[in-house]
Amino acid sequence: TATVSLKMEIPLPNAPDSYLIKLTQAQYFIFSHLTFLAVDGVKNTVEIEKESSNIFFMNCHFINPKYSGIISCRESRTISFTDNVFEGSDIAVSIDLFSSNSIADITISNNTFENYRLTAIYSRGSKKIIILKNKFLNGEFAPYGTIDLYGHTGPIIIDKNLISGKSNGISLYECHTDSLNPSSITNNMVNVEGDFGLSIQYVYQLHIFQNTINLNSVNNLSGAFSMYNCKDMINLNNIYSNLGKGYSYRTDGNEEISDNNNFFSSGSKFILWSGMDLKTLSELQTQSAQNDNSISVDPTYVNLNDLHIQTTNSFLNGTGSDKANIYVDFDDEHRNVPPDIGADEYNFTTGIPTITDDLMFTASPNPFSQQTTIHYRLTKSAFVKLEVYNGVGQLVNMLLQQKQQEGDYSFTFDSSTSGLKNGLYFIKLNCDDMFSALRVIKTN
Repeated sequence: TATVSLKMEIPLPNAPDSYLIKLTQAQYFIFSHLTFLAVDGVKNTVEIEKESSNIFFMNCHFINPKYSGIISCRESRTISFTDNVFEGSDIAVSIDLFSSNSIADITISNNTFENYRLTAIYSRGSKKIIILKNKFLNGEFAPYGTIDLYGHTGPIIIDKNLISGKSNGISLYECHTDSLNPSSITNNMVNVEGDFGLSIQYVYQLHIFQNTINLNSVNNLSGAFSMYNCKDMINLNNIYSNLGKGYSYRTDGNEEISDNNNFFSSGSKFILWSGMDLKTLSELQTQSAQNDNSISVDPTYVNLNDLHIQTTNSFLNGTGSDKANIYVDFDDEHRNVPPDIGADEYNFTTGIPTITDDLMFTASPNPFSQQTTIHYRLTKSAFVKLEVYNGVGQLVNMLLQQKQQEGDYSFTFDSSTSGLKNGLYFIKLNCDDMFSALRVIKTN
């Protein structure tokens, strides 16, 4: 292990294509535990282009105080950003693969984005992107969304992210996939002051499950949720609240399924449905012929900066739909059956057992490329099933079904035999009438 101090000076700081690092047709580079400080005139701190692949940034700190770009990625594939800090910039991570034929697997996980101005993540044309467990803090404007995805032709996974600030939230535009690999937005907490918390337009095959979206907007036409001209969209177990001005829910009425959501607005606006200004939940239920099990109550957040739910709230507890098949919440805590509405499973009861030291339910390595070994301990004999679910709760593999005695067990899961693509999966351990679930990530 070596500590390296590196100072780079740009002789022409105002050149239109200035950068600190440029990777062209590069393969298998790992950047770890580095600090990048951009000065005046640097257009992008790092540029990745022309079929570069397998580029990894881990535990790095990027500082761009003068508002330009940090990461620019074009026509490349298999790029990963994990456990980094991105501070400042107009656009922290820009991915443009619209003209590329690459598979373009992009993973952005466990990073912190701070003080971005236009957007934290902009991605166009990727075939597969995973945005997982990031923190987006103090966004200043972000007119197109803190997460802004456009023209994607493969599955999108946006899971367990925290977004807060004066910015807009999550935006998807013209993103299409198929019914076998639907995109998913799950377990996110979005608490922003812009015009929308979640906006989707011209999007096909999308599951929106178990999110908490709160808006504190001064715009009367704002919407915590905004949807236009989408197909095959399922909307379950979400909280959509607007504690400023504007609507909790703006939609043209094209949801395939919408139910078990909580719609709440503290102002004079409530729901805009297919051009009609609705004042009550019963009006929405009549007009949409959906949302029979949805509610409209104050979410009672812990405070305006923390969207976890106060435990005294009895209305959201256990009133979600178990059809969402989301087994853990924003905090990776197990969900009840039926679950609470929103990203926070705030009143855990007995629907799913907690993972204990006695159970020793683990998977290693995680993330994994092809194989991971599952370990667990039975304290008594039980009929055991091991199942694998994709990120939207669809069963993709049955690993084991048999009676087992008390003891320690291991099972090697080879993903190549199932033809699984890179992404988020859940391994579910069933023991008689109880089960637990592990979140695992498959990468190259």
